Amino acid sequence: MADSKNGRPKTPAKESRLQSIVDQTRLATHGNPVNEEDLSGKFTFGAPSYSVLESAGHLEIDIYFHRKKPSHSKMKIPNGTPVSNGTTETSLTDDSKITGVVAVQWETREGSAKLNRDFKFSSGKLATSNRIVFQNDEYVKTISVPIVNDFEFEPDTDFYIILKNPEGDAGLGDPSVTRVTIIDDDEPGVFSFSKHQYYAEEGRCVLTVQRSKGCDGTVTLQYKTIDGSAKGGDTVESADYVSVTADLEFKNSESSKTISIECADPKKSKNFIVTLSNPSAGAKIGHVPAAFVNLHTTGSDYDRDDGLDDRLGDLIAEESEPVTWGSQFVDALTVSPDEDDGEDAELHWYDYVMHFVSLPWKLFCAIIPPVHYAGGAIAFVWSIVWLGVMSLFVEQLASLLGCVIGLRTAASGVSIVALGTSVPDTFASRTAAKQDEYADAAIGNITGSNSVNVFLGLGLPWVLLTIYYKARFDMDYPIDSENLTQAVVLFVIVGTVCIIILLIRRFTIGGELGGTKISAWITAACLMLLWVSFILIVILIVYEIIVWDII
Repeated sequence: MADSKNGRPKTPAKESRLQSIVDQTRLATHGNPVNEEDLSGKFTFGAPSYSVLESAGHLEIDIYFHRKKPSHSKMKIPNGTPVSNGTTETSLTDDSKITGVVAVQWETREGSAKLNRDFKFSSGKLATSNRIVFQNDEYVKTISVPIVNDFEFEPDTDFYIILKNPEGDAGLGDPSVTRVTIIDDDEPGVFSFSKHQYYAEEGRCVLTVQRSKGCDGTVTLQYKTIDGSAKGGDTVESADYVSVTADLEFKNSESSKTISIECADPKKSKNFIVTLSNPSAGAKIGHVPAAFVNLHTTGSDYDRDDGLDDRLGDLIAEESEPVTWGSQFVDALTVSPDEDDGEDAELHWYDYVMHFVSLPWKLFCAIIPPVHYAGGAIAFVWSIVWLGVMSLFVEQLASLLGCVIGLRTAASGVSIVALGTSVPDTFASRTAAKQDEYADAAIGNITGSNSVNVFLGLGLPWVLLTIYYKARFDMDYPIDSENLTQAVVLFVIVGTVCIIILLIRRFTIGGELGGTKISAWITAACLMLLWVSFILIVILIVYEIIVWDII
């Protein structure tokens, strides 16, 4: 068969190769070859889904009209026949294609993307409305949908384009609905201070917050002052600086903002910290999330500073550096002061004594892997195991000590063993009370710790022993509680009195913690008296000096 335009014969191999290319294209688009007869005389999109960057401004999508008839007539492909859109048209012989003018309508449908916010309706370049007309020799048209670039960070959104109302000798094929995903490429940025430490000058400290790795959209973040050796307040007349908790707003394309904090002229060099937190719009906090602010006396020379500023600035800078397993052992072997109130602390003789006394425990705890290994899972499991080992060691040591000095088991349990296991909880509650604005963490730590001791520490072994005896010997496991009932009742009484004291403080002072020093000392003395009374009464009951039978 010869080509009527150029006279060259059309070989079956060329026609087969063209059909193979068509099938491969459809296979990549739809996942399997499309039956030509199913699409004959139908309108379809080029693909069932599209993606477009928000910053692209518009999306162009091809609409196809399949003109090939469902027959075995041969195709005829002239070379280089141009069409109106500048591409090369693949035409068919008159007896194998659907002729005539056809048309189809299209429209957009909202999904998570909203009209006029994420995209706009448009009819395309080649039509005056959303009705697209295909002339006798046309098989593909392109529509264009404008995409709104709003410079605001948001999740990826979707909308849909559908074909409808075909006209002429035409119908709708698959896909006649396509999903468009708008990929948000806005970068709200990373926020951090420009440096780790600042100095107050002329009664004011100005800190610079920088925005990097993107400046798209409006972002709000919070900054807050934290007391160091300098104490904040409402005015500089009553404090070292004015405490601030406020929001800092960056408009679109803004890359730098300043924070101004009013400071007093202190009698000696002091310091406080400013932190950044809670960025909006998907922004992040960078490697300098906190800055150290120095207050110096009038006329002081920064060069004569004792190095505190640089040291604390370095601490803030190193805060984000991961702790290695080896560095934990180095820290455990290093002698350091017990507390640091913001001044350079000197080592005293008792620091060395406490270091060598606690050195075995420091090395014991240094064996636990750093928390950033495996997301903290290894450290968590290892810590639980280590707590069990330490509790077993303390219990055995206390039992031996009680045996040596002649204490009965119940007496050593409520005194020596309880003291050894509860002192760490006491210091943990003290730390929580000092660092938290409220008393929730301190009180919750006490109740939570005792719940674990009672329900897990006692309940689990009893359950396991009971199951073992029942399975192995088919008998119950008898547990002689001795004075347990009396101790529990007495504990409930003492605990109720403690709660009443806390409630009295809440209604008279305004909180469980805090208040004047006199009220704090009185409360501490009352709580200490409750503990001593509990221990003393239980021991007297154990030694049968006090007879208290509870049925």
